[in-house]
Amino acid sequence: MVIAAVPQPVVAVAGLAVLGIGNAVVDAGLFTLPVRILPEAKLGRAFGVFESLGALAVAAGALAASLGVDALGGRGALLAAGLVAPLIVAACCRCPRSRSSRSAAGR
Repeated sequence: MVIAAVPQPVVAVAGLAVLGIGNAVVDAGLFTLPVRILPEAKLGRAFGVFESLGALAVAAGALAASLGVDALGGRGALLAAGLVAPLIVAACCRCPRSRSSRSAAGR
């Protein structure tokens, strides 16, 4: 959304740098936590599902981006993605409950 609002190369580079730092932090968790919490026999399936869903998301994003650019133009598609994508992520996320609230709910 920032790139759509301020279409300058320096803004794009700064945004991609922040994206890269965030990706490094997320990837560290995504690739180390399953190894710690899953049995070794299930790791292959877990990583297979994770990578398959990632490939599916890339394909869906490419389709959505091309349709968005066709319908809204480049700047409009960037703005729409910047406004809609965070809402989709928020709708898909579940906040984990603490152990105390789970044990109280199970009584």
